[in-house]
Amino acid sequence: MNNSPSGSLALEDLVEAFIKPVVARAMGGERGASSVRILREMVEMWVHLEKGSAPTAIHLVAGRWISAILKACPDLSRSEGIWAYSLMPGSTFSSHLLDRWLDGLVPPNDTTSEEQVTAMLVSFCTGGITGIMERNRSRLRTFRASPKHSAAGWPEKA
Repeated sequence: MNNSPSGSLALEDLVEAFIKPVVARAMGGERGASSVRILREMVEMWVHLEKGSAPTAIHLVAGRWISAILKACPDLSRSEGIWAYSLMPGSTFSSHLLDRWLDGLVPPNDTTSEEQVTAMLVSFCTGGITGIMERNRSRLRTFRASPKHSAAGWPEKA
């Protein structure tokens, strides 16, 4: 595992730590996939019973992952860290993986492994998160290059 200068996990390692156990269960046979589907359905039921609000336990777990993302990506705001986190469960607990929606689309002799699926999901989530950071950097460069702003980045006085 790679560590960032702040001592936190590198973003890719952090995302892999979230995704790998889910993919291993989902692709490890029907029993493992069923256990992950049941977990997903339980969370959805809690949200339904709480009238759209996630239970406190979900907030506590998500909060830890969000904090870790923000340590690995200090350029993200808290709000961006929350949305960045949402990429991970959103793609990992998807019906495509857990309910095998793609099975009818892949060739019958497909040999995509658990490791390959994990690597693709890690790339997807990491790319999304780094895309958010790059978007911020690009906006900042555009702001600083604007003729309406001084070299310090502050609006010029009229």
